[in-house]
Amino acid sequence: MAYTCPGYIGSLLEYQSLFSASMALLLRYHCFFFFRDQYWKQQTPERREGIGMR
Repeated sequence: MAYTCPGYIGSLLEYQSLFSASMALLLRYHCFFFFRDQYWKQQTPERREGIGMR
């Protein structure tokens, strides 16, 4: 038990750091997609008018 405990704690810390890194990456992509959606919502009326004029 004393031998497997440090390895378990090390793997747990490694998993926690991996989880925090993936969460930071996910948050970054979420912000990117959010701003892209806001930009797309701003662009859609002009595009719809351009399509309607054709």
